[in-house]
Amino acid sequence: MLRTVNDYVASCQACQRRKGPAYRASLAAAFQTTLPLEKISANLLELDTTAEGNRYVLSLVDHDSRYLQLIALPSKDASTVTEAFLRHFVTLLMVKNALAPLLETFPHEWDELLPYVRLAVHTAVHRSTEQPLDFLMGHHGTFPQVNTNYMEVDPEAAGAYVQRL
Repeated sequence: MLRTVNDYVASCQACQRRKGPAYRASLAAAFQTTLPLEKISANLLELDTTAEGNRYVLSLVDHDSRYLQLIALPSKDASTVTEAFLRHFVTLLMVKNALAPLLETFPHEWDELLPYVRLAVHTAVHRSTEQPLDFLMGHHGTFPQVNTNYMEVDPEAAGAYVQRL
């Protein structure tokens, strides 16, 4: 089977064009993760334009679980990639009561805001379950951290805030 695949790829002109130069990059030190979504990698792949107008594939991989999300995109501009990341990865993980204020405030845009409602519901602290993400992931929900969104939280101030709620 492997030989058949290798022969096919070797004879495929489109495969050879995408293959690129034959070199091996040196291995970097592996980042050790301890929780899902602690670190993710993103990559953009340019392909032929589809009938729907998509030209790129955004691939997102969680380093801990190896969970893969592939998203078709029409362009690779920052706003398109950011929107896809939020809608198809961050908020992946709705409640009728959460929709009522959304429908009052944005009666004609509710469909675009559903992923953000889902994220708010899944990360909200509930009396009976803490966060729904706790049950899904087996620990307190975490999100990928990069240099621009890391914040130190004062546990005492956070506890006082929770008590006021």
